Amino acid sequence: KHMASTQLVDDIIEVIADVLEMEIDEIELDSRIVADLGADSLDIVDMSFSLGKQLSIKMPQKTVMMHAEDILGDANDMLDNDAVTELGAELLRSGPNRYSEEDVYPGKTLAEIFADTKVCHWVNLCTAIKNSGLSGDDLIQQQVKAVLETEAA
Repeated sequence: KHMASTQLVDDIIEVIADVLEMEIDEIELDSRIVADLGADSLDIVDMSFSLGKQLSIKMPQKTVMMHAEDILGDANDMLDNDAVTELGAELLRSGPNRYSEEDVYPGKTLAEIFADTKVCHWVNLCTAIKNSGLSGDDLIQQQVKAVLETEAA
């Protein structure tokens, strides 16, 4: 399921362990960064920065939802209160984190999705950015546009 090289996976887990001051063997691919490993939002920022540096990639500054909102003008079609709609779920599943239908489904809140984001989703993101040769934001923007064009068609 993961197209990442083992070296890349090792590097990513090493960075996460370093940021969270944990042992490497305490971190699994399906560990949830917030819910299982106890990361807070500052840790996430730190992780993103460190991964960008370690892997020589430009991590995204904006989320999939922010990019979609920039394109659409508002988040009404993607969010119902804080819960994702069918389109919101589709956007997240089509994004570089490659969320599955079990991870993201209509009615799940962004806070729940954030808390449930796993190490493998970060691996997917970093791998996608590295393979694309684009910045994280350019890659996400491309993927969001593709989904919105399909929806509009």
